[in-house]
Amino acid sequence: QEEDSEVGTRVAERRREIFTQDWLPRLQPFPDAAALVAALRARGYRTVAASSAKGDELTRLLETAGASSHFDATTSSDDADASKPDPDI
Repeated sequence: QEEDSEVGTRVAERRREIFTQDWLPRLQPFPDAAALVAALRARGYRTVAASSAKGDELTRLLETAGASSHFDATTSSDDADASKPDPDI
């Protein structure tokens, strides 16, 4: 994992800082993204958001899309032993 070394830890922390401060505030959801997920649930589908983002980043992404309450479950890189480019993710 990228965080296994001192340099990796610093890189991961900086990436997180850039994403949180510079990119996340500017992200816009696709039109009707929340409505799409809500419609799937209304038709009986189980909805799950899966991302290689960290758990708190995924939460913020779903909140930005206005879709966080429409998912039955979420899973993030926090839930996996390995992340991209691991083929299990």
